Parts: sequence; C-alpha cells; structure tokens
Amino acid sequence: MEHTEQHTDPVCPICQASGVRDFFVAENVPAQDGVVYPTKEEALNAPAGTVTLTFCPNCHYIYNRTYDPAKITFLDYDFNLHYSPTYQKFNKELIASLIEHHGLRNKSILGVACGRGHFLVQLCQTGNNRGLGIDPSYGKADDLQFDPDQISFKKDYYSEKYEDLRVDFITCRHLMDELSDPVGFLKLFKHNLKEKTGGVYLEVPNTFKTFKDQLIWNIGYAKRTWYTPASIAYQLELAGFTVTKIGKYLDGDYLGVEAVPAELGQGAEESQQETTEEVLEAFSAAFLNGQKTWNETFDGWKHKKFRVALWGAGMRGINFLSAFPRHDIISLVLDINPHRQGKFLPTSAFEVKAPEALSGQDIDVLIISNATYKQEIMEHARSLGFTGTFEVF
Repeated sequence: MEHTEQHTDPVCPICQASGVRDFFVAENVPAQDGVVYPTKEEALNAPAGTVTLTFCPNCHYIYNRTYDPAKITFLDYDFNLHYSPTYQKFNKELIASLIEHHGLRNKSILGVACGRGHFLVQLCQTGNNRGLGIDPSYGKADDLQFDPDQISFKKDYYSEKYEDLRVDFITCRHLMDELSDPVGFLKLFKHNLKEKTGGVYLEVPNTFKTFKDQLIWNIGYAKRTWYTPASIAYQLELAGFTVTKIGKYLDGDYLGVEAVPAELGQGAEESQQETTEEVLEAFSAAFLNGQKTWNETFDGWKHKKFRVALWGAGMRGINFLSAFPRHDIISLVLDINPHRQGKFLPTSAFEVKAPEALSGQDIDVLIISNATYKQEIMEHARSLGFTGTFEVF
C-alpha cells in the first residue's frame, strides 16, 4: 500500500462539477470484507484491488475511482453485528426513535439490504408493522422467530423489478456506499412510498469520523462511496427527498439519515461539520505513518517474544491483518459472530475463533480492532481470564 501523486479526474459522477482529484491510494486491499472463506487456500487467493479515493469539492462526494465491480459479490456477505450487546442496545434505541418520529405502528415497511433480518423483525414486532425484507445474502437466522404472515423475506437484489411495491416506510442500512447509481436507487425508493406519505431511514459509515480521527484501517474496497452529511443530503435532494434528521450513532461511527418526500416536510435545520481537504491530506499522511509505526510495534513485540491476539474480524480487522499478516506473532483472531468462526479471512488467511479460545492461552497483547466496542470486549476478555494488555486501533 502506498500514497501516490495527485491525479486530476475531469468531472464528478454525481454533480458533474470539474476539479475532482485523487487524495489517497491503497493497493492490495481485500475486495470483500464481508466474505470469509471455508479453507485457508481460498482465503489466500481471495480477490484484492486498489482503492483510489477521489474528492469532489462541490458536492463532497468521495469515491473509489478504481473500483472494479467484477471483484465483488454480495451473495455470501455477512456484516451481522447482532451478537454484540452494544449493537443490540443501539438497535433497540433506534427502533424506538423511528417508531415515535414516523408513527410506525400498523404500517408496511420495506427493508432493503436487510441481512438476516434482525432489525426488520424487531421494528415490525415492536410497532405491530408488516414487513418485507430484500437481500441477496438473506438466510434465516436460527435465533430469530417471527410470523411469516407478518414478515417475509426475498433472497434477491432490490431493483426496478420491485417498482410496483407500495409501502409506508423504507430502511436501508450500509448499502448506499456500495452503489454505482445511488441517486437512481433513491428515486426508486421514492416511487415505492405510498402517495403523500412515508419516509426512509438510511445508514452509512460516517466519513468525517474516519478521516478526522484517522481510522486508517476503515477504508474497504467493497465501498464505492464515503459519505459526508452534505453529500448524502445532496443525493437525497436530487432524488426528490428532504432530509429531516442526520444523527451520529455508535460513538459517531455511523450516520443515520431520515428523509421524507420533498413535498411532505421541511429540511433539518442543524448545520453539519464537513470534511475538508486539509483533513483528507492529513489522513493520507497518517496512513503512511501508521504502517511504519505498526511495523515497528510488531518488531518490538517479536523481540520480547510476546504472543498477540486480535479481537474483531470485521472490515478494520481484515484490512489490518492483510497489511500485517504476522502469523509469527499473532496467535489468535477472535470474533463474537458465530458465522465467521471457523472460517478464514481474505488474503491474510487467519482463522477466526470464538472468544472462548482466549481462555487458557498465554496471550500478552490483545488488539481491539474497533474502539466503539472497546469496553464490551475488554470486559469479555477479562471474564475469560485474559491478564495481558490491550491495544486499541
């Protein structure tokens, strides 16, 4: 991975403004951080690609100019965070807020990119709503019980084939940043909403936090877009919506965006902090410095004969281990998601273990790949007998 010279690209694909430019390049990034592999060999041969981040000063659109859709499939994706108590608490509070603010009782709800359906089921059961979930990677979760007459799922891509659907509300979490035509996608949402009613809830990673806090392992290949409040509000406006609320959730990791058809409401009044070009340049420099610092840290641990484990086999952990496949030092990779356990991570080929594998192991350092879950992970690790030190991204 390396930083290259700036490249000037002619126009922004969203607003068509000139003056967009590259500010960051990372090579050999695992293409699918939502996919884990059944064998070590498959993991070693997993696709990887180059991330070239390009910034539009006009609409604040940030996108991967060198994205190759042929490297991506969403059929086996699993981003499920349901097994985290921290995440469960967030979902419960979000659902209560959406029901209250949008009157979601006895309504019809469409969940696009619904995953295994935990959020949609809870939203429908809490408000006595009817639900339809659409996701190409859908598979029924063993721990999820629901009435199929109330909630149904389709293992499919959401597209124009569903243009005849009419619903009261639409949720779409962590998909917008993976789309080639986000405005067209949002226009289809508007078409699906019943006349003179309804709204949408969109959730995307918070780009400003990634770049401002220099979360250098937060740049995944599967994402085409890194959204700021201004850029997602601009796209919603192009699609005929008005943003009514932009919240920052889970320690600011996510932007939660609520919007209604433009003819139904006034926009949010709060001003939004924006990503600046200085922040982007600082992030690029931090990426290079971070690589150097971590190499030195690993060499120091090796000299001391430390045994190291990493907890969190999501995007940040995958990108980190791909950059530092130090099997000579890292003894364990842990994750609470049972669907990742026993599988191998792309390119680095580390096997994912359940947290209980930490018990009885002489581990000196436990790396936590996502600070948002730091307290939860530290308490869990201590309960398993871990007495070493923690290192947090």
